[in-house]
Amino acid sequence: MPHAKKSSNSLLSIDDLSNKDIQHILDLAQQIEKKPHKFADYAKGKILSLLFFEPSTRTYFSFASAIQRLGGSVIGFPNAETTSIAKGESLEDTARMMSSYSDIMAVRSGVMGSMQRMSQAIHIPLINAGEGQGEHPTQALTDLYTIRQSCKKLNVTIAFYGDLKFGRTNHSLIKAIARFGAKIICIAPPELQMPKDYVALARKAGAEVILDKDIKKYVKDIDVLYVSRLQKERLPARLNYAVLKKAMNVDLKLVTALKSSAIVMHPLPRVDEIAVSVDTDKRAKYFQQAANAVPVRMAILLLKMGYAFPI
Repeated sequence: MPHAKKSSNSLLSIDDLSNKDIQHILDLAQQIEKKPHKFADYAKGKILSLLFFEPSTRTYFSFASAIQRLGGSVIGFPNAETTSIAKGESLEDTARMMSSYSDIMAVRSGVMGSMQRMSQAIHIPLINAGEGQGEHPTQALTDLYTIRQSCKKLNVTIAFYGDLKFGRTNHSLIKAIARFGAKIICIAPPELQMPKDYVALARKAGAEVILDKDIKKYVKDIDVLYVSRLQKERLPARLNYAVLKKAMNVDLKLVTALKSSAIVMHPLPRVDEIAVSVDTDKRAKYFQQAANAVPVRMAILLLKMGYAFPI
């Protein structure tokens, strides 16, 4: 068993990780996926607290599965209405109390800036499990793992397709994959296009970034089609959800026009933006992508709890 050291820093943004750090997480996740039994007791006696102020299925339960597969346990809440937050307790005080009961914490919040506030109030590592329309770094790591697993490389041509403005998974992933030589195509109507700040960061990292609203002209070039749902809960009232949603559907006709080696990804949940008929196409990787979250988050938890794994 590797030695434990002083807890490492929190993971609030993909920017908190160097390229070497990212590769290390992906390599460790691959080891875990191949021989999960070898890691069954590494987190024995450790407790993960999950503080989810917004609904979640995959992120909440994959984190819970990850710590338990490592031999640890989980406490927390999937709904803040059952906690003292409902009585007016501050984020900081809630974080302080939960940190005194656990060794590491994963938080989802709809309030921008909440991760920074909470991390500064506690003495244990905090992992950003999705913050408003900002970032979702552990999803980006899961996405990178899935891309590397399927395409055998990260310097792919990736098309982000859907709600790129409010979909936080896109924001972490564009920053991360730009560092590895990807060509990036952002397909969305102007109202939902990738925010300028993220485009600028990707270009600064050396990536070619194309902004367009027509996917048809790129179908033969795409290695990864990364679809995201329309974030209805974050859309301004002035935008017509029904009209925008209809314009961004992915059907089997579109998917079969892609290269046979291309893959279709989606962070899920989907809400009709990918037809069910696509599910059986060999290019559909979104359910595998969701499953990959477990070994990836196992690797993140181990490294953030301070365990050293030479790769």
